Amino acid sequence: METVFSLPRQSRMFRSFILAAALTLLVGLLTGVPIPAAHAEAGSITVNPIGTKTAPYHGKYRVSPSYTKRGDAVVDSATITVTKGNKTVARDATSVSLAAGTYTVTQKVRYRPFDYQTRQEEVVAVGTWFADYATTPYAATCNLTSRTSTTDTTGTWTGTCDVPQAHIPGTVKVAGTWQLEDVYLHLYNSVGEDVYAGVHDGDAGFEFNPYGRLQALTSLTKPVTEKVYGPSVTITQAQSLTVKAGRKDCATKADYKKVKASLRLGRGDSVKKVAKRLFSKGSRYAFERINGHTIEVRVYDMCSTAKVVAVGFADGRAVKKATGYN
Repeated sequence: METVFSLPRQSRMFRSFILAAALTLLVGLLTGVPIPAAHAEAGSITVNPIGTKTAPYHGKYRVSPSYTKRGDAVVDSATITVTKGNKTVARDATSVSLAAGTYTVTQKVRYRPFDYQTRQEEVVAVGTWFADYATTPYAATCNLTSRTSTTDTTGTWTGTCDVPQAHIPGTVKVAGTWQLEDVYLHLYNSVGEDVYAGVHDGDAGFEFNPYGRLQALTSLTKPVTEKVYGPSVTITQAQSLTVKAGRKDCATKADYKKVKASLRLGRGDSVKKVAKRLFSKGSRYAFERINGHTIEVRVYDMCSTAKVVAVGFADGRAVKKATGYN
């Protein structure tokens, strides 16, 4: 009776796994917290060697440029050129599919390091008129900070105001003239337009909302962060690359012909021998017990696209075989 996996073997594998895990934990406890990797130079690219690859049986392995980006950098292009002997297989390709063999591979990566720089952008310039609207959210909030008298009823004033239209915090300096009429203090802008009137005693400063326009005597700026790129850098690295042929895991027509199937019980190949001839254990398609006999159909992949081999077994021996499409 054929046994594919035995319990003792599974147990040994399980014990090996537990032992490896325990050793890993012990090493971790002895060495303590892992030391973080050293910080690489900002904005750099390292081209990585491409290790030996294995292509599928009668197939190809797709190779692409391999690189590691550290810090702030943008990769503009990454290409690969492949030669085999004196023949160029691919030139400046983003990837290439290679059959088993030995090649010379040249990787080329072009990138630009960048940095972030902050500058001040002027949002409100000196001389800008603002707060033409007296309603929220456009109404400015101003503070009268000083008032100088020219006569008992007139003089000049200075203050600060926010600029709602700028949509940023901060204030600008403003100024104008004032005039006292009865109990009302009138504030005028720099061109004599009335911007505020209210009852105020003394020379103390106060907060007010202008209903006319005011002119900024200072500017208002905001920080703007921009990405600034350095000059383009190109890295080229050549190497030898070996692509190995993968293990055969499918059947050819010649392999199919080698399978011995016989309606005479016990004369056909065993399940194990069929798997060896067809280079695959296959998959069970059907299974049934009839009158004390086991009937099984297994399907195996052929190397031809979408084609399969179906083998019928009776009591573990091949009795019928056929090819078809999956």
